[in-house]
Amino acid sequence: MSSSDFEEFDAQIIETHARAPETSNINLSSGEKGIPFPVPAPEPKHQRFYFEGGEATFLVQGTLYRIPHYFLLRDSPYFQKLLNDSAKSVGSASPIPLDNVDCAEFDAILSILYPTDFHECELKTAEAWTAVLRLSTEWSFASVRKLAISRLQPFASAVDKVVLGHKYGVEAWIRPGRVALCNRPEPLTWEEGLRLGFGDIMLITTVRERLRMRPKSDPQASEIEVMIEDYFKKEGKVGSAKKVDDEVVAGKRAYEEAVQRKKAFEEAAARRVVEEAAAKKRADDEAAAKKNERDEAAAKKRADDEAEAKRQAEENSLKMAEEEARQKDEKEAAFKKWEEEYDRRVAEEAAAKKAQAAEKRKVDETASRAASKPLDKSAHGLFGRSLRPAQTPIRVANGPQKIF
Repeated sequence: MSSSDFEEFDAQIIETHARAPETSNINLSSGEKGIPFPVPAPEPKHQRFYFEGGEATFLVQGTLYRIPHYFLLRDSPYFQKLLNDSAKSVGSASPIPLDNVDCAEFDAILSILYPTDFHECELKTAEAWTAVLRLSTEWSFASVRKLAISRLQPFASAVDKVVLGHKYGVEAWIRPGRVALCNRPEPLTWEEGLRLGFGDIMLITTVRERLRMRPKSDPQASEIEVMIEDYFKKEGKVGSAKKVDDEVVAGKRAYEEAVQRKKAFEEAAARRVVEEAAAKKRADDEAAAKKNERDEAAAKKRADDEAEAKRQAEENSLKMAEEEARQKDEKEAAFKKWEEEYDRRVAEEAAAKKAQAAEKRKVDETASRAASKPLDKSAHGLFGRSLRPAQTPIRVANGPQKIF
């Protein structure tokens, strides 16, 4: 079986997809009619690969892609069948799910079909070109596949060439990759052995052992190729038998993948048809329910607003009454404090006047007693002199002056 045979086989599998049931042929039971179907949230649109004028809509990992279908119909028999069957079964408005691909891989191959710069390719890594090689092989993009093979040539290691050559049918890579692995000085690593598989590990180990037993010289690639052919002959295998085995394995894998895609496609189509069958009635019911809810909400809001306005008016009246009472109490307290302060000052002034009057009386009494007390005539100072003050004339009103 060749790669073209697998393309025809895959196309036949896709062509046998059961047609999705029409809406008018589905009879919903009374229980199903009463069960509301949840409205699915709209899928996000891809930022770059969603063209409003595109004819083909795909759903990849929950992201919507909408692209012109010209290159898909021109270059891919796979998409020719897929788009034709999709248009007949579920209609062109429904997105086509692509379950065997992730967004990064789909972005990589779409960047080849719809580039932003025709002078320079934006894919720079082996991982991106490997994704393009896988999808172009699976979806039968012959020209894109050739481009991916040529661009992967500088990136691919010897192990990559053997593994990818087997996996995607790149026969030109398998022989050079095996020769390089047999001739390199480093042994295979654990990860490389897991990728290559038991058959290639045995081949490479056997050839390397034979090379080690030779005289020290650098073997030519043609000599290593002869050793590889001898190994297959010794094991009862030739390159063609190996190719047939690989194609059988690939055919089985392609069949299983096609069956899985068919099942997923039918399940998605059936779900969409059931949802669309209940959508119209549900939409009418929901519109009526929403209208009633809006009316009830508006009436409730008006009632709540009126109640709130009344409550606020009562609160404002109560606050005003409380404020007036507080101001009145403050005025009365201030007036009472002023009266107390006034009475205290009056009492202090009266006490001060009374004390001044008492002090004055005391001074006057002292002066009066001093004036009426007789003088001591026997009082003399030192040396026999009298200590009496000098005689001073005392004026007597309306009389002559007397000297004492």
